[in-house]
Amino acid sequence: MLMTNLWRSIFPVVTVLAAIIALWTLAVIPMNAQLAADLAQRDGMVITPEDPQTRSELAGISIIAQNPGIIPRTFERMGITLNMKGDDIHIPAHDHYEIQSFIDGGLMTIYDAPWPGFTPDLMSICLVTAIQARGSVLIHQKMFESRLFFVDKLIDMGAQIILCDPHRATVIGMDRRAPLRGISMSSPDIRAGVSLLIAALSAEGTSRIDNIHQIDRGYQDIDGRLRALGASIIRE
Repeated sequence: MLMTNLWRSIFPVVTVLAAIIALWTLAVIPMNAQLAADLAQRDGMVITPEDPQTRSELAGISIIAQNPGIIPRTFERMGITLNMKGDDIHIPAHDHYEIQSFIDGGLMTIYDAPWPGFTPDLMSICLVTAIQARGSVLIHQKMFESRLFFVDKLIDMGAQIILCDPHRATVIGMDRRAPLRGISMSSPDIRAGVSLLIAALSAEGTSRIDNIHQIDRGYQDIDGRLRALGASIIRE
């Protein structure tokens, strides 16, 4: 069980951080034997946050990514600024971030596909990122069944999400006009669990997440990593 308190300040940064952790712990980027050996000897991240109580930046996130594919571009379409510097990513502070739209004004759609398409393991993170964005986005989970049913918990927290069918959800960004509210919930699986954790960190009040072994299966020491950034998380 995890309990989290108000930590909206670096919400966009945390979503990208969680995505970076997912890339390696869920092995969604093909790795050769030497790269796998390197990862076994190092954490893969060096995090240097500034003031965690403001909408702060993160610098020096080492991802050792040889080919991140369209993942950075997808988060840029969500309005997140990523500055790639060698093996590192610099994420500046975001007071607001705006989802791009098509030239004709149509709703931006993010969908998963086999590599080198956008990995399905990050779809739930994109969904929760969009909650406090400016604009709307359609999340289309094409490759797997029943991965969007956790959105009812986000709706209970105050998110504006329309579940169109088991594969599609439209997120109407709130542009920080209102915070999410903390609730008690249970992690149904790895991907949904880390998304609920991100949402809880951005919520007002205390959230309780049960069944956290689902999160631990995919994200090693995620609470310790987030506490290093200033998050208030208690493991019980």
